[in-house]
Amino acid sequence: MAENYEVYLMSTLISGERLIEINKHFDISLKRIEHDIPSEGSWSRILRKIEKAIFFQHFEIATQRIKNEASNSFHQLLINKITSILYYLDLTRVILLFLRRYIIRLTAFSDQLDKLKEYRFKAIISSSPLDIRENRIVNFLNIPSIAMVISWDNLTSKGIINANYDYVLVWNQFMADEYRHFYSMFEIPDQKVCITGIPRFDIYFQDQPDEDSGLKFKREFQIGKNQKIVLFATSASKHFPDQSAVVDDLNEFAKTCKNVVIIVKCHPGDHPGNYKAFAQEENLRFWPASNIEFSPPTSFSEWFPEMNFLHTLSQMLRHCDVCINIASTMTLDALACNKPVISIAYDGNLQKPYPKSVRRFYDYSHQIPLEEQKLDCKVSSREALFCELERLLDQPTSQQQTKKLQPFIHHTVPESVESTMLLIKEWLN
Repeated sequence: MAENYEVYLMSTLISGERLIEINKHFDISLKRIEHDIPSEGSWSRILRKIEKAIFFQHFEIATQRIKNEASNSFHQLLINKITSILYYLDLTRVILLFLRRYIIRLTAFSDQLDKLKEYRFKAIISSSPLDIRENRIVNFLNIPSIAMVISWDNLTSKGIINANYDYVLVWNQFMADEYRHFYSMFEIPDQKVCITGIPRFDIYFQDQPDEDSGLKFKREFQIGKNQKIVLFATSASKHFPDQSAVVDDLNEFAKTCKNVVIIVKCHPGDHPGNYKAFAQEENLRFWPASNIEFSPPTSFSEWFPEMNFLHTLSQMLRHCDVCINIASTMTLDALACNKPVISIAYDGNLQKPYPKSVRRFYDYSHQIPLEEQKLDCKVSSREALFCELERLLDQPTSQQQTKKLQPFIHHTVPESVESTMLLIKEWLN
């Protein structure tokens, strides 16, 4: 976009120093708006909590039902009771229409945002359209707008979009159908829902690596030429606080199978510093490696990826022999790179009830279509994990399952970025 338009960035995650780094790396000239994003008022926050509860009840969304089961607070029980009564009385649709319309009006006025009008923007792109702060800016500016739904779980886990965007960009047909199912009741005028595929997946479908790149990758991670690689992509620590037990299991497996190295790729909501106890293990590698001796950041906003993040990730996936994750998008990433996937469905050394167990993640709404395709190998114990690893490491990579994967990623060639840009140009006329 920066090659064709003058682009301004408004972000709480990207500082001025980071933007300089980004501009230098990509040889572009993004500009940062030095303006604080106003915090949400108490009244708006209360209304949105009510709206979200009614929305999930009205559409009977599995993700929220499972989350509710994990919460036994009086507050949650009260909300469940009220929304159930409204559902029984067939009032949820009427109340949703009123609440969303009122919240949009409420967030369309702000003296704190007046400075933004001085820029005379022609359009606005929202990268997190389920974030009320971005909705507020869109409602206030009232100019052409586009929403990019950046993950497959957002529509069924984040609540409701309180702004009327001109274009809504989604990954696949599942998400497009979800959006139309949820938002058709609001009768948003002249709105277009577009499928772009997953832009970051373009790197997986570019020219395949040769043997030299594999050797270079192994040298970089200090892995022997003939050693097998198991990639473990961790989850956010708040979702799976005991996943160090899985790292311990994998370390034991690698000690038994002398020809195996485990790369632990830490989720942005996790941190290599959580695995200090394993820092000296010869069969384990951690990424980002430079952070393993440091304490975890106090919040997600302190984390920022390296400039070559996608390149390193693609190299890991292309050169690993098996990918392990926990109900993550990494399942799609690995399958796009034609790698077998093992999904962890046990709670380390603990036996947790379903509402607190990692097993529940596989029943979330966005996971259901993937579960039906059975593209991964789910393991419910340490013993099952070892058996699957032995089986998968002992056999050559299976033939690509492109036909089954395509409904989730849409493109199986590097066309997602181009299709996204074409839609943006069309939207801007």
